[in-house]
Amino acid sequence: MISLAKRMLIVVAVVVSITDAIVFYHLWKNPEELTIRFVILVINITVIPIAVIFWYWVQKYKMKW
Repeated sequence: MISLAKRMLIVVAVVVSITDAIVFYHLWKNPEELTIRFVILVINITVIPIAVIFWYWVQKYKMKW
């Protein structure tokens, strides 16, 4: 059985890969639409799932900083 953390990591990898592929396709077709808002959106789509996984691991293993 795959642990919850590994399942979440797989889901995050798939989601980030798909959204990045969509972003690169969009930029390939419309390079003039590269705006600051678009860049911030792409960063959020990529970073938020990774932050969720990190938060889960910190909570699971009770990491102290």
